[in-house]
Amino acid sequence: MPANDIEGLRRLRDLSPVPIAVDESLRHPTDLASFVRRGAIGIAVAKVQRCAGLTLALRQCQLAEDCGVALMGSGLTESDIGLAASLHLFAAHDLTAPADLNGRQFLQSPYATGSVIQVRAGVAEVPSGPGLGIGVDEGIVRELAC
Repeated sequence: MPANDIEGLRRLRDLSPVPIAVDESLRHPTDLASFVRRGAIGIAVAKVQRCAGLTLALRQCQLAEDCGVALMGSGLTESDIGLAASLHLFAAHDLTAPADLNGRQFLQSPYATGSVIQVRAGVAEVPSGPGLGIGVDEGIVRELAC
């Protein structure tokens, strides 16, 4: 069904024994508010990159929690820096269900310095250093930007 078919999703939610999760339709907290107001959502999929960063993703997660909407974590194919941002968001909201994350197996992070994301037995550890816990070599970023 089209991502903006809120009424269709509401009808589907009314008929489905399975909670309806909304993912790509949620780019901004106001999108989530529209789905919640119409009773069209059971689970909000949190995705830092889809919201263009941590600030809006955090607001969206807080709104979901305030409205009693369950949260699920997801991401895009991304570097260690993007993955670190997602891990911090999910940890801040105590998301315990498996998150749909990938990237490290497909992308290198030549600009990441110091510790990188550690994954053991399919579980990614939240970096503990300052900021996102991942250092950035700005010289390499400048080189790659050209």
